[in-house]
Amino acid sequence: MRRSATLIAANRGARYARLNRKPAIAAIGDAGLLLQHLAQARPAAQPRWTEWIGRLRARDPKREAGIDLQAAVKAEHVNPVALFRALEREAGDDALFVADGGDFVATASHVLRPSSPHSWLDPAAFGGSGWARAWRSARRRRGRRARCGSSSATGPAASGWPGSIPSPAIACR
Repeated sequence: MRRSATLIAANRGARYARLNRKPAIAAIGDAGLLLQHLAQARPAAQPRWTEWIGRLRARDPKREAGIDLQAAVKAEHVNPVALFRALEREAGDDALFVADGGDFVATASHVLRPSSPHSWLDPAAFGGSGWARAWRSARRRRGRRARCGSSSATGPAASGWPGSIPSPAIACR
């Protein structure tokens, strides 16, 4: 992010909103509600944005073909791209993904396409307790849930969470 960019930090706590960099705007409160209000207040799509989005969508088939090539590569253990392709085939429209662990989440974000808002949860800095919170909220939803992670120190496998699989972990219900 450029230093010249306007930094907006949304956090429930003022201390955490200003932790790493001083934001131009510190929105103290529910970040999700802030995003919802901003989305509702946005102006109608302008032609330049429509064109840009069209160019991005035109590039998608080439990008997907590249991901398919990566998924076809045989790996010594598990090819994470192939794993996520298989997971996406099995996931329904009401699937919820809970993922943790740097590279694992980064790969998943390129391969998986969550079907709706709030269908991708990353507990981030909350580690094992974040997993539990995210999974608890997932239990309120119907359909399949997947928990994925590569955190060996803070993820559910380390905490001995029932049904956990050692890193990289994946479980579908």
